[in-house]
Amino acid sequence: MRTDRIGDYVVWAGQLDSLRMRYPSKTFKLTLVANEVWASLASRTQIFDEVIALDATRFIHSLVYRFQLVKQLRSLDIGVALNPMYSRDFYRSDALIRFASAPIAIGFIGDPNRAPTVLRWLSNFYYTQLIPNTDEAEELVRAASFMRFLDVQADPQLAALSVDLIPKRLGLEGKRYFVICPGSSSANRRWPVENFVDVIKYLQQKSNLCGVICGNGADQSLALKINQLLIQPLVDLTGRTSIEELISVIARADLVCANESGITHIAAALRVPTVAIVGGGHYGRFLPYPNSPMLPKIRVVNFDLPCYGCNWQCQYTSSTRELVPCIEKVSVSRAIAAIDQLIL
Repeated sequence: MRTDRIGDYVVWAGQLDSLRMRYPSKTFKLTLVANEVWASLASRTQIFDEVIALDATRFIHSLVYRFQLVKQLRSLDIGVALNPMYSRDFYRSDALIRFASAPIAIGFIGDPNRAPTVLRWLSNFYYTQLIPNTDEAEELVRAASFMRFLDVQADPQLAALSVDLIPKRLGLEGKRYFVICPGSSSANRRWPVENFVDVIKYLQQKSNLCGVICGNGADQSLALKINQLLIQPLVDLTGRTSIEELISVIARADLVCANESGITHIAAALRVPTVAIVGGGHYGRFLPYPNSPMLPKIRVVNFDLPCYGCNWQCQYTSSTRELVPCIEKVSVSRAIAAIDQLIL
């Protein structure tokens, strides 16, 4: 059961070969319930016998949809149910474990900040085995430790992503380019648009690369603001690409500069030079990656504050709409210095 975002999938999916090793195809049918945003990527790995795409919003709000999915799960006669999400979701991944009614159900004790204590206590009863929390903070390490709990030797690594040709309609054939990704899962964690504009102007001045803005439909307003502030606008692909197309665009970039997001993990998995603007809420959990020769070295640009590790419960802001200082104070000069180290 994986109901979380694309970045979480990329961080976890480096363990898919180990998962198939633990549950070989001659003996087991392996089914993944996946967030529909990235379910097609999981299907392309050929690891799973079946991938069930979950509409995470409808699962919460539509009783008919929920009933249909539960009926589908029950028809599988599941013997082992796994929830490898450290940040378990009571209303989705935990609920799916409950509805699976498997004689063996395994998950993490998990993130104590994810849900109220009473909901965590209740959902713990859905599992037959809970993996204890340790001092390991990195998600890549946790993904490997989940497999080791299943008696499979595993090391931290990112997903292997397959890459298609860039569709001609995107207009990038034969071009060298950099990619800017101004979006983030929360507005209060987005580096200011003006800072991205300064980085873009520097790249336009110092390199022969053209520029591309990527993101989902919600990022289109950010892309518009950026292009309005530029003499030489970038190619705006926000909301115009599928997940597979986005990966193909990222794979052929000379550089990616982005807020900490799924795109930073995609770029890292593809070994594309990447500069990530990272705040302190989860610093060390997703980025930076743990030191390992198997993992790419991406440039993390941040501003140290003593409150790091706050789980985004910022003591300096009065609402979740207000930009947190650990992002706001990240300087353009530090981002440019990181870019110089990578490509210039």
